[in-house]
Amino acid sequence: MSLYVLKFGGSSIATLQRISNVANIITDLKKRGNNIIVVTSAMQGITDKLLNYTKQFVVNSYENSYYRECDAVVSCGESIAAGILSLALQSEGIMAKSFNSWQIPIEASTNYSNATITNVNTKLLFDAISDNIIPVITGFQGLTKNNDIVTLGRGGSDATACALAYYTNADECYIYTDVSGVFTADPRVVTNAKLLKYVSYDEMIELAKYGAKVLQYKSVLLAKHYNVKVRVLSSFLNDDCSSLVTIKTNYINNKNIAGIAHSNDYVLLRTKININNIISKYETININNFNYLVKKSIVNNIANLLQENTYTMDNDIGTITIVGSNLNSIIDELTQLLINNNISIKYININKLSITYIVHVLHTEAALNILHKHIYN
Repeated sequence: MSLYVLKFGGSSIATLQRISNVANIITDLKKRGNNIIVVTSAMQGITDKLLNYTKQFVVNSYENSYYRECDAVVSCGESIAAGILSLALQSEGIMAKSFNSWQIPIEASTNYSNATITNVNTKLLFDAISDNIIPVITGFQGLTKNNDIVTLGRGGSDATACALAYYTNADECYIYTDVSGVFTADPRVVTNAKLLKYVSYDEMIELAKYGAKVLQYKSVLLAKHYNVKVRVLSSFLNDDCSSLVTIKTNYINNKNIAGIAHSNDYVLLRTKININNIISKYETININNFNYLVKKSIVNNIANLLQENTYTMDNDIGTITIVGSNLNSIIDELTQLLINNNISIKYININKLSITYIVHVLHTEAALNILHKHIYN
């Protein structure tokens, strides 16, 4: 009997009707004779709402006070979703039981708001499965050695699912979202984006790091480390389409480019000194010793750690990242293409698997479409 870990994101369970739809997906897979473990995010919008509540009060010590309590608050969204989804399954005649991460427990580091899973105790899960009960687990949460609740960063439920797949030796980890897999670009922005049936761990890591929202960056690192098979598919469309994150990519054309990620969620932080040691606990992208891409959601956290007049921030940027192999052969061609289309390039960052163009935020989607059309048409 096969074992699958199924993770459902916030958009998949945004309403009671969508939760019922998710319950039907789980029920169908269960009735085919499979064992199932479910991981759920919070219902769409709940985490942001809870986070806004925490910002209404000013505390003196961010490191020791705010982030601990913030994690205690924002982790509640997953608990609500797990309970409701369990009830929805029970209404379909499927035995299900919700579990918070601390009940299992899912052990994690003490890095509040951006913790990493360190171990999963699987006894309760297999006890439930042996009783023909589907365990519905809260994603995003972890338990520290001091018994504090910590969260795993935005999209952290993906990491929960990948970790559970590894520790339970599941056949595959299914990540359900609002698109039918991993595309060559965001299909909501690029209308002729193409589905990748297979994408390598390394290239998916780059795509996720630079803006592809189908998978959390840390979850792909974990999947690669433990060789977890991760399949991305839609909870909305019954189209039999999906993408498998595995050891190699099926390139759409002979240019060996897996895809293009874009984001308007970054700030370009320019410093007068090397601050790598100061901000090492945060997920930033180090362009060089004095330039960093920082998620807007953590800019204030980092600003609190820096001295005045030692940095500047450019808030009006977007990033477009081409991910693939043998990129050195086309970088001049792509750069000239953007210049010819009046896209002002603020910075170019190149590494082994990607080229990132930093442009004005208003040019992001235009640049993405220009590059995608050139590469894939």
